[in-house]
Amino acid sequence: MVGALSVFPVFGPPVLFDYLPLATALTRGARISELPSGPSVRDVLITNPTGEAVLVYEGQQILGALQNRSFDRTILVPAYTELPVPVSCIEQGRWNHGGKGHEFTVSPHAADPALRAAKRQDSNRSRRDGRADQGRVWAAVDERLARFGRSSQSASLEEMFAGPIDGKPNPAAITHQPGQVGALASVAGRPVALDIVSREPAFAELLPALVEGYALQAVGAQPRDGDAARAERFLRRALTAHRMPAIGGGLGASFTLGAARMEGAGLRLNAELIALSAFRVAG
Repeated sequence: MVGALSVFPVFGPPVLFDYLPLATALTRGARISELPSGPSVRDVLITNPTGEAVLVYEGQQILGALQNRSFDRTILVPAYTELPVPVSCIEQGRWNHGGKGHEFTVSPHAADPALRAAKRQDSNRSRRDGRADQGRVWAAVDERLARFGRSSQSASLEEMFAGPIDGKPNPAAITHQPGQVGALASVAGRPVALDIVSREPAFAELLPALVEGYALQAVGAQPRDGDAARAERFLRRALTAHRMPAIGGGLGASFTLGAARMEGAGLRLNAELIALSAFRVAG
């Protein structure tokens, strides 16, 4: 527990399917770039020249190219494949190279669970393409910049992490535990987000960015011990909720969750749960 934030580690079964997390894949030759046919606000291209699948996780943020983006869904990019991947823009005021080059890097930060939940809510209700509402994302970024007094000429969400914020729990106090493949974040004693990735090294790579977002949501909340029993119930509901087929891409089958006061989605491959994200929302 750090202030109002409690993060419970989640442990899982042995891995059946192996894959690379995105940042690791970039060190082995993978690339994230604008579409070669012409840049699109809502899509980027993942080039995977490695012999292993690469995991792109919902909510991960990427920086550079024409403007910063955030992935709309979790996708396993097959080995030796180029695949367009849906994104949302999190930097409304820039649409030029600006000296940042043609490719993206992975951000060390993720948005707060409330913003990710809003994106997931839109995506789950979109029968056409399973994407978040871009206007709603931009409005959410603007609201956060204004609330925390951040100045950004390009209205970039990344500015939220450019310096300290009064009352923000220290993300460095939350560390990965041996065997951990997930985290359940509670703010002021109430579960707000669950993130699970089947491979321990992949989750360990993701966790610091996710915790940055968890900590942002805890700003101004009343310090209160995390309720382990309540967290356990949230985890159980997310794992046992009805799963409905969803628009995906890449390997495996995408699904959304059907549960009251919860928005979520995930990816499974054969009998294995590869990834799951779930958020508490108003009734």
